[in-house]
Amino acid sequence: MRIDRCVCHNVFFSALADTARRNECESLEQLMSCASFGQGCGYCHAYVEQMLETGETVFTELLPRRQPWKRS
Repeated sequence: MRIDRCVCHNVFFSALADTARRNECESLEQLMSCASFGQGCGYCHAYVEQMLETGETVFTELLPRRQPWKRS
């Protein structure tokens, strides 16, 4: 299985990595303030956090959901 994007917003993790670099985002919250993603089901949060830590943008395993997403 290839996991490479936020499905709800159809935004590739590679594009989010570029946005994070350009805007010097170091956290999920910082990146969410610069890009539209992660506000649907929230399952991409764990992948984006790992992407920010490692630079990896394509995943082959399911990661556990790290925190529940709450819509405001």
